[in-house]
Parts: sequence; C-alpha cells; structure tokens
Amino acid sequence: MIAGLVVDLNTDPMLLSSTALGRPLAAYPLLAAKSCEPVKKLFVVSANPEVRAIAAQHQAIVLPVPPELEKAPVGAPHGPLETLVLLASAKAIEQELSAHDQKLELLALFSFSSPAVSAEECRAAAAALEKRPEFDSAAHVRPAGRFHPANAFALRGDRLARLWTPDPAHPYEEAFFPDGSLFVLRPAALQSADPSLALSWLGPNILPTGKEWAPNPLVSREQIAAFESWFRAHGCPDLSPKMELQPKRLPLPSPARK
Repeated sequence: MIAGLVVDLNTDPMLLSSTALGRPLAAYPLLAAKSCEPVKKLFVVSANPEVRAIAAQHQAIVLPVPPELEKAPVGAPHGPLETLVLLASAKAIEQELSAHDQKLELLALFSFSSPAVSAEECRAAAAALEKRPEFDSAAHVRPAGRFHPANAFALRGDRLARLWTPDPAHPYEEAFFPDGSLFVLRPAALQSADPSLALSWLGPNILPTGKEWAPNPLVSREQIAAFESWFRAHGCPDLSPKMELQPKRLPLPSPARK
C-alpha cells in the first residue's frame, strides 16, 4: 500500500493559518494528498492543535506527537528532528496498517511548510518509483537559479572562500535542490536513516521528479500572493468571498409628503 504522510515540524502557526484563495495554507498539502489516487490512507503528524483539527476535517488519521516534536520550539531547525519524527511516524503508520492486514510499500511525504504541490506530481513520482526498483526514493526538486552552489561562499577568517567548485568539464551545469513539497520513500531507506546526516532517509539512490518552480518553502506572509498565483494556475478554485457592487439606494420620500 502507498500511504501519505503530511508533516508539520513546528512551522509558525500564524503562517499555516493564513488564508490563500479562502482556505488556510495548511489545507493545500492535504488536498493534494487526497487527490492522489495511489495514496490509499492519509496520516498527519503535528504538535499544532489547529493543524490537527484541519487534518481531521480532511479525514486524515492524526498520529501521536513524538516527544522530540512536542518539545521543539516554533521554527526549530529540521536537522535530526526531521529524521526522528519520520522514523516515529513511519512506525506508527506500519502498526496502523498491520492492524488491518496491510503492508506499507511506499510512503508519500508532504509538508505543511511547502504547500505548493500537485496531485499530478504525486501520481507521477509514485508511478516512477514503482517501475524503478533500483531507486530508494523520489524527491521533488527545483532549479537553484541564482542560488546555484557555484555562487556559494563561506566566511573563513577575514575573507570569503568558495564552498563548492563546479566540475571543470561542466562549469555551467544546472543545480537542483529539494523544495520539501514531495518525497516518495521506500520504508527500507527510511529505516536505515542516520539522524546526524541531513536527508539520509532518502537513501543513496534518489530519483529526481518535478523540476517545476513553486514558491516553497513557506517562510513569510509576503509569499501568500505567490502561493495564490500557483494554486490558481494548478486549478484550485477561489473560495474567498467576492465583493459585488450593490445597486444604489433610491432616496426615500419625506414623511411630510405622504
């Protein structure tokens, strides 16, 4: 079975409750996961009561909050926290499925902090991974653009030093990075993850998918307009109330003239 998991690593609650096209931003990854036909069961892990309530409204199974997530402050760096939460959540999902004689084959991972993701991308990533058993996972990536690692510097003493040097044979090769909106994982890759290594739960063989620009991740309210444009372009109906011009009221006759 392919299960879906939407993770909230203590994103700012004010951002998640901000509305875009008449819905809270936290609803969009849930809508994408529910619209992805291969995903048969949807799970959510979050320490935010409002997010858990939104998840319940979308018929998602709300998992117990791991102790590491419950203690983490808002905006805490992902680092080991992400791996520990994923391991605890995957274990809870496998227990839930085994109670119904089901087995977890693939885990489609979404994030509340990267809500711009489409059901089509989820379907394509799951299908590609099912056909390619040599890959441990699939990751939605986007072009780095001006943030290409070839342009990265580090402060060394009183001067800047380059962090990364491109391959001389391909000096202008495009760079990509995961935007956090979608991963599809094999349970074996997740179980062998090392919390001290970022994204180690992807395994050594990662299938790139997507490569489409999106305003992810969500870090400020100034991005809401960009998210709304992305949602409109991907067919999300606008549920926000429309202000319509009302007919001008005619003056009433004076009581003295009756």
